Amino acid sequence: MQETLSREFSIRLKQLRKKNKWTQQELAGKIQVTKETLYRYEKNLLPPSYDSVVRLAVLFGVSVDYLMGWTDSPVSEEMHKQERIYQEIQALDEAQRKSVMDTLKKWIYKEVSANA
Repeated sequence: MQETLSREFSIRLKQLRKKNKWTQQELAGKIQVTKETLYRYEKNLLPPSYDSVVRLAVLFGVSVDYLMGWTDSPVSEEMHKQERIYQEIQALDEAQRKSVMDTLKKWIYKEVSANA
C-alpha cells in the first residue's frame, strides 16, 4: 500500500509541475530541496518529507490528501467551504464587506486575548 501511495504522489507531483510549466530545478527551488531530491520524488525513489509535502500542497493549491493520492479531489471539503465563504463575501458591496471584516477582526482579537 505504501508503494502505491508513493507512486501516486510521484505521478501527481510531476503532473502538477508540468501543468505549471516549471522545470525540476524551478520547483526544487520553490520548495527548498535540491533538483536531485525532486527528481527522486518524481521517480518514486525517495519518499517525500512532511515539510516537502506541505510546501508542495500550498504551492499547488491542493490538499495534502490529493497530493498523496488519498483522494481524487484536489481540494478538501474544508477548502471548498472556505472558497464559498470568500465568494459570498466578495459578492457583498464595499460597506458590507467592511462590516464583515470588522466583525471578524473583533472576534479574532477577542479570541486571541481570551487565550493569552
